[in-house]
Amino acid sequence: RILYAAMQKLSPAKREVLELQYIGQMPLKEIAKVLQMSQENVRVLSHRAKKDLKKLMEVHGYEVS
Repeated sequence: RILYAAMQKLSPAKREVLELQYIGQMPLKEIAKVLQMSQENVRVLSHRAKKDLKKLMEVHGYEVS
């Protein structure tokens, strides 16, 4: 529930990348094709999304490694 709420606070692009990567289990190369962006842009967006998500979870008192 907390994770879902935190995910909703991410930008739509960041949320979409994480959903495709972790829920859809798509490799970055495939995500890049679907979103029509470079694989490097997808990698950076994924990294930033995970960083933002970690901060959001820590605000709610969850320790994330």
